[in-house]
Amino acid sequence: MPVSRDTDGPLCGRCTSARYEPPNRPCGRCGRDAAIAANWPDGAVCYGCYQVARTEWAWCHGCDQWRITPAREEDGHKFCRQCSGLRIDLTCPTCGEENGRWTSTQCPRCWVQATLAPVLFDATGRIAPGLAALHEVLTEAMTPGVARLWIEGPSAAVVAAMASGEAPIAHDTLDQLRLQDGRDRHRALRDLLVTSGLLQERNEAIAGVESAINRDLIRLDATDADKACLRHYAHFELLRKLRRTQERHGGGRGRGTAASKWKAAIALVAWLTDQQMTLATCTQTDLDRFFGTSQGAKLAHRVEVFVNWARPRGHVRDLRVRTVRAEEPLYDQLTEDRLLDVAAELIRREDWDLAPRVAGLLVVLFGLTLRTITALRCSDVTSTVDGTDLAVRDFTTTLPAPVGGLVVRLADRSRRPEGSASRHLFPGRLMNQPISLSGLTKRLATIGFPTIHARNAARRRLVGLLDPDVMRRITDISAKTASSLHSYYSQPDLDRMNPSTDGRP
Repeated sequence: MPVSRDTDGPLCGRCTSARYEPPNRPCGRCGRDAAIAANWPDGAVCYGCYQVARTEWAWCHGCDQWRITPAREEDGHKFCRQCSGLRIDLTCPTCGEENGRWTSTQCPRCWVQATLAPVLFDATGRIAPGLAALHEVLTEAMTPGVARLWIEGPSAAVVAAMASGEAPIAHDTLDQLRLQDGRDRHRALRDLLVTSGLLQERNEAIAGVESAINRDLIRLDATDADKACLRHYAHFELLRKLRRTQERHGGGRGRGTAASKWKAAIALVAWLTDQQMTLATCTQTDLDRFFGTSQGAKLAHRVEVFVNWARPRGHVRDLRVRTVRAEEPLYDQLTEDRLLDVAAELIRREDWDLAPRVAGLLVVLFGLTLRTITALRCSDVTSTVDGTDLAVRDFTTTLPAPVGGLVVRLADRSRRPEGSASRHLFPGRLMNQPISLSGLTKRLATIGFPTIHARNAARRRLVGLLDPDVMRRITDISAKTASSLHSYYSQPDLDRMNPSTDGRP
């Protein structure tokens, strides 16, 4: 029975509903003119906000429980379905739990689980037995949006190769896919494989440098004697110091230094090979010619380390590297007034994202490195009668009231129902993983925050307040750097701020 008609002819009720396009109206939540999906007590809701409301977890303002909160009040408070009385079905027909609705028949978790399953299929069309644990970990770690991007990325292709048996489930498989500079292209996938128990945990900073060393030695067209020298330099000098640094500090500390020193040694030997020379036959004139090249001029200081190591061991002649060193390091910084203006802007700008604002304020207050900031967890933030306390590297301090309020808001936003106390204060896209250093750097750059200058200015202020050892432990810098900072900033005639005539930078 036709119920409507278009230019092509009559339409039945089903086709009429399928072709119906609701008119655009202002959404009561996002304010955009869009098609309206529902009319709720707080106003009209567009389809985008409607999907968010059916899947967003938050602390209910009524019962103070972590639940799906589709309802809103005019002041922005979120309420669950039971407290608001909103008539909406949030029970998933697939799993039977109140996990919200991503589609009409699946919650976000069930949709991700079904979407990721084909990637892990073996030749029989089922999930490979060895990857069942990875399937569960991926389902828990990913949201639908992340799953869509991950399936189209290179990591999904690697998992598919492991599932089909084309590649073994091992660290070597991922090591062979590293970038030319040794960086791990599939770091997140490796972490997930370790979490699921398919790979053994190892120190990735050492493994990454060692993998780059082995790869470069295979590709290098040099004599056996020169390769043996490079191999000894890598294992008995670079990796030995890197292991010691990892034992003391952990994280990725020392990896970049070891990699740059190795790159300089490889560049020197490769240049000598192109000139039909070896380390044993290289003269001072030849070495100076290498430093006359653009590559040699950039790597002079790193090559000096290699030459000084090789000379007493008889690998090279009595060669000397003539480099010009600065008498003292220069620490560019902001003026005290400009630093206060930056902090005030971070507190005032509510239109900026909360995460980079809090990260910038922690840099201004304590001169912290971004690596230390990304390691913070929600459990490090506690509310007391005196205010908000933050624990940083075994030190606890009370934050100023405006900063403390922003930190508490970020901690509430970062929590999840599973293990909320151990949730990272700056979470990444994957569950139980913090935001990457590059990701946080980009978000700070988006708001125009001068990370390095603000950090140096904050550390100058801390010099007059803290002992060098305490400052070293809080800011996660070496003892040599802490002593250098105190010596540099303790000079009474220090005036490197270069203020303008009006007193502003």
